[in-house]
Amino acid sequence: MGSCRGAGALTICVPAPMRFKKRPSAFNACVGAELKGKTYAKPKPGMGGKRDARIQSAFTTAAKKCKTK
Repeated sequence: MGSCRGAGALTICVPAPMRFKKRPSAFNACVGAELKGKTYAKPKPGMGGKRDARIQSAFTTAAKKCKTK
């Protein structure tokens, strides 16, 4: 099923498989490039992902580097 949006007398419909994506900002692209390709040792059970201090510090460092973008 498609998606339709209307503004007054104008209605725009987009077919079902087509979706619009927002381009990443320069800041997001920079942070992504800084983190790309890094590997981390397997964490203890329950301590992975957002709870992993090594990943958090890597993200924080990348964000500080890319702050001006």
